[in-house]
Amino acid sequence: MSNITKSIALSALGDGVYEGQTDINYRLITGPFGGWVSAIMLKAATVHLNGLSDDPKAAHPVSMTVNFIAPITAPSVRVQVIVQKMTRTLCFLRVEATQILEDKSVPVASALVILGPRRGDLHLVEQTMPPDLPPAHTIAPYGGRAGGPNFFARYEVRYVIGVPFHEGEQSRSIVYTREHPPAPIDAFALAAMSDVPLPRLMFRRPSMMPFATVTLTINFHHLESDLITQGSDELVIESRTRQIRSGFFDQTSELWSKTGILLATSEQMVWFKD
Repeated sequence: MSNITKSIALSALGDGVYEGQTDINYRLITGPFGGWVSAIMLKAATVHLNGLSDDPKAAHPVSMTVNFIAPITAPSVRVQVIVQKMTRTLCFLRVEATQILEDKSVPVASALVILGPRRGDLHLVEQTMPPDLPPAHTIAPYGGRAGGPNFFARYEVRYVIGVPFHEGEQSRSIVYTREHPPAPIDAFALAAMSDVPLPRLMFRRPSMMPFATVTLTINFHHLESDLITQGSDELVIESRTRQIRSGFFDQTSELWSKTGILLATSEQMVWFKD
C-alpha cells in the first residue's frame, strides 16, 4: 500500500458520501496539494463503484478531470459520488468535494472520473521514455527550499534535466520520483504523483510567484501488473509547458515506469500572478 493511500482513508456516511481527514503532511500552502485532493476523489469513486459492481476490475481508473475551487482548510473533507452512467465497459462518476466552514458546506473541488476494466492484448507505442538517463542512485535528491511546503518531504525527487528556481530558457524537466519513505505504488499514488512536478514557471523565473492549479486531467495508461512490477522504485516524469502568458500556463507530464512503460499522462492549467 502506498503512503498516500494510508493518508486518504475514507469513512462511508451513506448515500454515496464519504469523509476523510485532511493530512498536514501533504500541505502545499493553505491546504493539501492537488495530487492529494485528486487521490482522495479517485479513492471515493473506486470505493463507491466497488460497492455497486460484481466485477473486481470495473474500478480500474481510465481518466479523471479535477477542477480546483478552493483550498481545503478544514480538518476533514467530504466527498460525494454520483453515478452518471454505468455500462459493462465504462462507468462515469461525478465527484464533489466539500468542507465545513462556519457551519456551512463549502465546495473545494469537482471532478469527472471514468473507471473501467482493461481488456484485450493490443499494445502499440508511439512515444517512448527519454533515452540514456543516468541511474537514479547517481543523482542527489533535491532538497527543496527552506520553509518549503510540507508535501515536498513526502516525495524523493532527483533532477536529471531542469533546475527549479532558476531563470532558464525552457521549462522542460526530467526527474526520478517516488514516495518518501519508499512504498509500493498504486493508482492513488500515481494520481498524486501526476501533480508532483513543480509549476513550469519555477523553471523560467528564480523567485516564487503566487500560483494555483485551476484544472487537472490525468489519463491512466497502466495495467495493474505494471504497478506490481514497479514496486517502490522511482518513476521517470517528464514535464513541460507550451506557453506562459497573461496569468496562465499549461503543464503536461508523462509518467514512466522503470521498464519504460507509460503509466499515466497529465495536463493542467495553472493560474499565476506576476
